Amino acid sequence: MVRLRFPEVLEELEWTSYRLAKELGMTEPAVYRLVNRQGRFARLSATMLDRLCEVTGKAPGELIEWGPNKRRAK
Repeated sequence: MVRLRFPEVLEELEWTSYRLAKELGMTEPAVYRLVNRQGRFARLSATMLDRLCEVTGKAPGELIEWGPNKRRAK
């Protein structure tokens, strides 16, 4: 599963989701979808990823992580 590491990144930067929204020029509800605790997202464009890297000073690999899906035992 691919997930955004925004809860961790915001903690590292000592930012709130409100500050991230202001830095990105986005609404708070839109940013809250990016920073949910599970890190799940439906779609992330290359343009948005570039903007996220720009405002946070982080590389894409620092913002996104991959791990195997946890599947329920049958």
